[in-house]
Amino acid sequence: MLNNTGGFMLTYSRVIVSIILLLILVNFSFAQPMSGNYNVGSGQTYTSLTGASGFFNAVNTRGLNGNVTATITSNITENGSVSLNQWSGASYTITIQPSSASVKTLSGNVSSPLINLNGADNLTIDGRFGGSGRYLRFVNTNTGGQTFRFINDATNNTITYCIVDGMRVSSNSGIIDFSTTTGSTGNDNNTISYCTMKDASGGTLQNAIVSNGTTTSSARYNSGITIANNEIADVFRNAQTCSAILLLNGSTDFTITGNSIYQTTTQTPTNATHWNVINVNTSVANNIVISNNYLGGSSANCGGSAWTISGNASNSLYFIRMTSVGSSTASTIDGNTIANINISSRPSSSGVAYFGGIIVESGIVNVGTITGNIIGNNTGNSSITLSYSGTTSNIINRGIVHSSRGNISNNIVGSFDIGGTNNQMIRLECIYYSGTPSSNITINDNIVGSSSVSNSIQQISSTFALQLTGIHTQVNTILVTISGNIVSNMRVTSNSSSSRIRGIYHNRSTTASLSITNNTISELYCASSASADANRYPDNTSLIGLFTGSSSATQTISGNTISGLYGTDNSDSYVMGFGYYNNTAKGTFENNRIYNLNHSSTTGSAKIWGINAFWGSWNIFNNQISITNGEATDNQNSVNINNSKQKINDNNNLIQIDASVNEDVSRSYLRDVIVPKIDADKGFNNQYTDLSTNGVIIKGIHDEAEFPSLFYYNTIYIGGSASGGSASSWAYDRPLLDWATDASLRNNLFFNARTGGTGFHYAIGNEVGYENWTGTSADYNVYIAPNANAVAIWGSTNQNIYQWRDSCFGDKHTWSTTTSVISASNLFSNIAAGNLNINTGNWEAWLVSGKGIAIAGSSSDYNGNSRPTTVAGGCSDIGSHEFTATPPNNPSAAQDNSPGSGVTSNYTLWGRTLITINWGTGGSSYPSSVNVQYYSGVSHAGVLGGGYSNSYWSINPTGLLTGTTYNITINFGQHETYSISSPSANTRIAKYNGTWEVFSTPGTGVWESELNWASELITTRGMNSFSDYSLTDATAPLPVELCSFTANVVKRQADLYWTTCSEINNRGFEIERRIYQTENSNYSAWNKVGFIEGNGTTNEQRNYKYSDLKLSTGKYQYRLKQIDFNGSFEYHNLSSPSEVIIGTPIAADLFQNYPNPSNPTSKVDFQIPFSAKVTLKVYDITGKEVQTLIENELESGFYTTEFSGSSLASGVYFYRLIAKGNEGSSFTKTMKLILVK
Repeated sequence: MLNNTGGFMLTYSRVIVSIILLLILVNFSFAQPMSGNYNVGSGQTYTSLTGASGFFNAVNTRGLNGNVTATITSNITENGSVSLNQWSGASYTITIQPSSASVKTLSGNVSSPLINLNGADNLTIDGRFGGSGRYLRFVNTNTGGQTFRFINDATNNTITYCIVDGMRVSSNSGIIDFSTTTGSTGNDNNTISYCTMKDASGGTLQNAIVSNGTTTSSARYNSGITIANNEIADVFRNAQTCSAILLLNGSTDFTITGNSIYQTTTQTPTNATHWNVINVNTSVANNIVISNNYLGGSSANCGGSAWTISGNASNSLYFIRMTSVGSSTASTIDGNTIANINISSRPSSSGVAYFGGIIVESGIVNVGTITGNIIGNNTGNSSITLSYSGTTSNIINRGIVHSSRGNISNNIVGSFDIGGTNNQMIRLECIYYSGTPSSNITINDNIVGSSSVSNSIQQISSTFALQLTGIHTQVNTILVTISGNIVSNMRVTSNSSSSRIRGIYHNRSTTASLSITNNTISELYCASSASADANRYPDNTSLIGLFTGSSSATQTISGNTISGLYGTDNSDSYVMGFGYYNNTAKGTFENNRIYNLNHSSTTGSAKIWGINAFWGSWNIFNNQISITNGEATDNQNSVNINNSKQKINDNNNLIQIDASVNEDVSRSYLRDVIVPKIDADKGFNNQYTDLSTNGVIIKGIHDEAEFPSLFYYNTIYIGGSASGGSASSWAYDRPLLDWATDASLRNNLFFNARTGGTGFHYAIGNEVGYENWTGTSADYNVYIAPNANAVAIWGSTNQNIYQWRDSCFGDKHTWSTTTSVISASNLFSNIAAGNLNINTGNWEAWLVSGKGIAIAGSSSDYNGNSRPTTVAGGCSDIGSHEFTATPPNNPSAAQDNSPGSGVTSNYTLWGRTLITINWGTGGSSYPSSVNVQYYSGVSHAGVLGGGYSNSYWSINPTGLLTGTTYNITINFGQHETYSISSPSANTRIAKYNGTWEVFSTPGTGVWESELNWASELITTRGMNSFSDYSLTDATAPLPVELCSFTANVVKRQADLYWTTCSEINNRGFEIERRIYQTENSNYSAWNKVGFIEGNGTTNEQRNYKYSDLKLSTGKYQYRLKQIDFNGSFEYHNLSSPSEVIIGTPIAADLFQNYPNPSNPTSKVDFQIPFSAKVTLKVYDITGKEVQTLIENELESGFYTTEFSGSSLASGVYFYRLIAKGNEGSSFTKTMKLILVK
């Protein structure tokens, strides 16, 4: 009712207007873009993220006009009905974070993604509170839906420090998916970091993170995604293929780094189950980086108990697998650790891999770059245990597998135990490269096993045959480089004839060129009983350090060390250091060291071969091989089972398998099939047996080559003592075979010191006889054996060195003696360590010093020391070590007949006659004996003019020769004629007795030289005194006879004086100088500092002087290079003392520049008697500094520096020296300089 004034109606109208205004304001507020902070949770403005009225819907509807932070305040039940789309205001960011340090769970049971980022950009979900912890948990408990999905160009998003749980079951999807796009860029530059992922129900996941994108164009691929520092637990789905991280279609440029993937409980599949823990399977995947991840164990960083797979299903497990990868940009697998694993499996298929650490099947992938990957460990045992049951044979396991393009470097594969109850054959190939890559590959600096831990890779059950290979390559066409690797401490305990160990192994029926250098192969133990004749083939033998079967003609194997190989079965099996087998192959095996090869068999027929040269045509150069069959502390094979140490029973194995297993096995990998927990406690006891007394057949080189091979400069030592049996040994043997081919043996040292038994111990054997053997097959070698009458065997006949020469028509220049004459320990540096370098400080070194012939192309020795390659370069040393030291106490030759009237005395050393003396008749006295010493490879200190030999003979009698003369015949070698010109015609004898006397006239008369070049004999007659003899040119007058050469020092000046007694055709003398360098304690190279003209030809004494001015403090050496007019020259060294020393000045001084005036350059000398900080500066007439000549800390001494006025005007200048000593001394002086240009 209205009152008289109408007030009621007015009040009502005002209320209506206010309500309308309020509704307008509210609607306007909810329609405005978002900015700032919002709470999401129970009782908040937004009670969910994904509900119809949730936060995502608000963002989709309103957009952003500033950065937004959404704070989760409580647990939330999500229905996943609203995706987060790309909002308006796309440049702004959204951050979702927890409100406190308690876990906020956002959960749902939805068959679609719980959190679906549909084109959303710049979202960060950060589960930390206050910068630490994980307080946001996202859970989808539906097996049909993901927890997170990125789709339709969702980019630049980050999920970090969250707990992500799910139950998605799919072969191509996970609980986090990077999906397809209808946009243009793909889901790029997203990051999942520091999260944990597991099954929401406490069970297991099939896949955790999957990328399965769009493939229609490269721009739409999912790329730039980082998966870093997450923990992914319990990936397993029975009878399925499972992955923690799986990259499928349209995925490229991923970084997967720092993640830990593990199993918290033992998994026991009931059906064949297969793991590809990290798997890349798309050909468009380039630039994939998988680094620093930990795979294994039951907690982060491979910690806790082992990742254990048990049961009897046919399980297989591949940890990092590159199934299909791109070839545009190389991908990298580096710094990952795969360890703490225990796998049981009952394989159902033969010839497939059931364990793979890292597998690359396509694309360009480098496995190991900076730090390399660790598969197992190299500091302990049993990091990875593989246990197999059942009766399937040829079960393959591989640490690293590569069959495409890329390198394998700096990785570690070790600490493996292989066990179980399988009764067939199992293989472990620690590093395996196969296929036909389109570019060269390298396998460098990897460690297989351990260099310090015994039995790093070991068989812990002997019921199955085990074939164990360190590095195995099976590639074609390209160059394979295998360098700097270590393969060590591997053991096979099964005595099956199918068991094998191979250190580095390249397959037969391949064509790759090889470069295998500087690898170390050691401590390999094999109990195989493979003793059939076919097991002598090096690719099929029981234990071999290094093998190549490539047919390539370009193979180089050098710098490798092979040691500590042990055959541990009581059978006739083989142990080999190196072998090759391909009838078309050619290669070079040089500078390798093989030693400490052993066999514990007592059958008397086990074999140890250093090199098995089987078919092919190879150069075997500069190798050191020493075989003694062990020492008294050799550790033999024993295994501790169920804490009860028992010797393995070698007679009760159930294995009956064809010993020849086809290496060309399938490279397919079981896709739906892991791997046995074993109950045995592993541990080898230490039963010590002296192997050196076993009766084994030992050969340093077994030469079964079908095509000609060259054996140059090898040193081979055979030692030990057999307590019985008839086993023989050889340093080199050419066995009785139908296909024996010609061999060329030069400059080898074959030393067999083995004793004992009824067999023989030979330096060399040619059991096939004359088949393809010629008179040039062997020469310039050294043969040493314990029995002089069995130094060699020809056919089936033992022979001494003289019989051997008669049989082989060669070895004329070969030296031979017995072990009672030459002590091996005095000759070699360290036999036990395989170091067969020569002890040059012992007289035994004369056995090999300078007694070899220079060989073209063989320019260095085992140690890299240079060797002569032509006769004109001098004599080489025999064996693998070329040395420059002259050994002491040159041994004397043996005299057969005492000197006397008409007597012929032969002087013989080590199986060769050095000289023969025919004593004249009618003498009144004769020496009682003559001491003859042969200085091989040493030119006489008395300088001969013209050419001369690189050797000489020293002859000194005991007693006098009077009333008669003697004729002397020297046995020489064409290899030592050195600088003699046209030696076949011009070689003459020269005799030295203070001065040289050359018997230059050819003939048979007194003081003439009778040369028999074919027989390498030279004789002169009518000698009546004794001294040194050498060989020289037919016309060898001395061009200059130098009477003296001395030096005198005056302050900083060296004055050189020399006098010639006579000169012939002398053009003059070059003066050469070198200075002692204190920084490396060596002299510098010689430098020419002056020249003085000679006097042509004269018989009068001539005096010469040269002054070397303005020398700095130091130590100098001088020599004269006398040059003929025809260009010939010879050197003369300064007489004693051989060094010129310029001391320090007694006072400081600065001297006038010279020349002065300077036009525009001149030199300035100064001297200081103390160490000082020195400045020498130039000033113009106004006192302005215009140039600094010296500003440095200098030691006391004489100095010269140079002034250049090229940039200054002509005029008068001053230069000032200031020297401030470290102990208070000082000096200052100024001099005037005139510049005229």
